[in-house]
Amino acid sequence: MPASTPLVQALRERAPGPADPAIHLAYGRLLEQFEEMIIEEPRAWEGLDPEGVHKMRVATRRLRSALRAFKKVLPASILSFNGEFKWLAAILGGVRDLDVAMGNLRHFLSEIPPEDAAHLDDYQQYLADQWREGTKTLAGLPGRPAVRTSEGGLRAAARTGSVCAGYGDLGFDHDRRGRPAAHR
Repeated sequence: MPASTPLVQALRERAPGPADPAIHLAYGRLLEQFEEMIIEEPRAWEGLDPEGVHKMRVATRRLRSALRAFKKVLPASILSFNGEFKWLAAILGGVRDLDVAMGNLRHFLSEIPPEDAAHLDDYQQYLADQWREGTKTLAGLPGRPAVRTSEGGLRAAARTGSVCAGYGDLGFDHDRRGRPAAHR
């Protein structure tokens, strides 16, 4: 389990009940996955550990899945982050694919005669060059304005509880089913 903000901890301690709006469950799932993504961020950015990229990519995919699953109850301000997370998932996916390809190639090269393996030196170098470019892109991500905006918006909301303050005021008008006023 990832380290928690007070809000996510409160969401874990008080699971939504049958009378609670679905949006409480939605915010809990989104915040949990967002926290997991942020926890893996340093390992992914440094590019030294392929597991950091993998785990951050998985958390990003789960977060996007939750956005899709709860799209009928979430306000547009939260749904608007999906494009940014899609972009991030694509960058992470590219680096992760190269990690896997390089690992598979290393395994393959260890099982063939060295004289045959030498024919794949150029391809091995190509993968390494592409991987370096991908990790440079990752290293530059924290300064991207849209990443800072989504991080600041969701993380700040998670810290302060403003997206789901005390499991009561959700910061927008909602009906008894937890739907934003716009969905009525």
